[in-house]
Amino acid sequence: MGATTRISRWHNWVHSDDWFRWAKAVYGPWASQRMALFRQLIERAAQQFGTDATGILARAPGRVNLMGRHIDHRGGRCHPIAIPKEILVFAHPSDRAGIRLHHWNPAHYPDEAFRLSDVAPQRFLSEDEWQTWVASISSKVPQNWSLYARAAVATAINWSEIFDLTNQPFGVDLLITGDIPPEAGLSSSSALFVACLLSVAALWGKVPDDKVRMAQLCGMGEWYVGTRGGFGDHAAILLGKKDQVTVLDFFPMAYDYRPFLEGADLIVLDSGERAHKASDARKTFNIRILEYELGVLLWHHQCPQLSQRLAHLRDAAPYRVGDEALSYRLLKVLPPSTTIRQLIQNFEELKPMIQGLIDRMNIGAVADELVQVRGTCWFGLAECERSLRFTKSLGEGNWALAGQLMTISHDGDRLFLWKDGEPLPYRFPVDDQSLDRCFQSRQPFWSYPGAYRCSSVAIDFLVDQAIMLGAIGAQVCGAGMGGSVLVLAPSGSGEQIAGRLAEEYASKLGKSLTWFSATPIEGAQVLMEPP
Repeated sequence: MGATTRISRWHNWVHSDDWFRWAKAVYGPWASQRMALFRQLIERAAQQFGTDATGILARAPGRVNLMGRHIDHRGGRCHPIAIPKEILVFAHPSDRAGIRLHHWNPAHYPDEAFRLSDVAPQRFLSEDEWQTWVASISSKVPQNWSLYARAAVATAINWSEIFDLTNQPFGVDLLITGDIPPEAGLSSSSALFVACLLSVAALWGKVPDDKVRMAQLCGMGEWYVGTRGGFGDHAAILLGKKDQVTVLDFFPMAYDYRPFLEGADLIVLDSGERAHKASDARKTFNIRILEYELGVLLWHHQCPQLSQRLAHLRDAAPYRVGDEALSYRLLKVLPPSTTIRQLIQNFEELKPMIQGLIDRMNIGAVADELVQVRGTCWFGLAECERSLRFTKSLGEGNWALAGQLMTISHDGDRLFLWKDGEPLPYRFPVDDQSLDRCFQSRQPFWSYPGAYRCSSVAIDFLVDQAIMLGAIGAQVCGAGMGGSVLVLAPSGSGEQIAGRLAEEYASKLGKSLTWFSATPIEGAQVLMEPP
């Protein structure tokens, strides 16, 4: 077991100048705002376990991704920052077996408990075996707030060698608090997963120094909850750096940093709409992943001469194939709209592979489910191109281009266009004639949004109104289907734009809007003792 520290010492630290000096290095201008969360956690720990009890602290921030949405798992580039909202965990080693979860707000998050044998596989599973196993247990996993802690414990035990779990894992109490708005597209769930994994790994063994490998394990570990995303969010949470934008590439994963925005404000608007990733929205989310996978499968089948070049979706983007015309031809191979049943009828020889994808996505019976492969893949390819240009805009301080890229990206998720105070249904056209027109226009490939279709009427309202009120750019955060909006505004105008948006949101949609300014903070960490 790693060294732990008495709660009395943690208490003294969070009330000291030493804490503030540490917090300034981690949070920058947000240090004083973070103090209350730390103090409330330690005070509750003292009440729960006693001041002589010992434990460790873990923190994991939320994130926003400035550009490169829905493409980390396709090999595209992302530009996340860790935001000054986070999950905190006090982990207390216990003589009792199993894991017990306690939340600072038990009225909303009642205590939960589970045995290690309830969540962990019976033997070590390879990555492919893990993917099959988590799909097989999805219907048996409790759909409550303990889900992400269960996933973290299962991950630590399955990859015990990486976490140096040389001894039998013992009982742990996890006391949790946080201020990331849940289900708001700010990675509250992934932050909870990371904080819990850091806690048990540090107590049972050791947290790997290799943050790239850690991010990969987190991405696979979170498949336990039923989603099939990548590890971009976990990398953003682990690799965050104060005052820097993380530039993340994938397959292979690599990262770099660029200075955060100078001369612009970044505002995060919480719409109040919620997408329940562990339940309601999970199927939609996984179907989008399926559409990506079907696109690559069809390219391999229809264009076998290119199959070796097209390992990932991003490999069909112009910057990879070296020719926009080829990217358009590849898109034309894909069906604009079809059902799984029709797809299998048209490509009977692909039936086993299509069924294998469906089983892996854990989306149940989908024979008559409509899949729109071309629009989703068009978005993915164009977003890969947009993301490369966004990196350049950061280096140049070209906020006009950055805002344009953000807004075009949102159009790929858009479902409604607000005009004269009314929402009009919106769909970027992806039929053959429209595809041909886009190619013949000679406009840049990145300037066409594609059709990923994961916004909402409220999110589209906030994006459109933000632009009307003078924002440079705006887009939905996270997986979409509700949640938050990211607004890039001229320096000094962000708060004013947000305030006016709140008034119009309440007047037009009858909803409350909250917001905060965002600048990058340090990524996740575990503290065995006060630094």
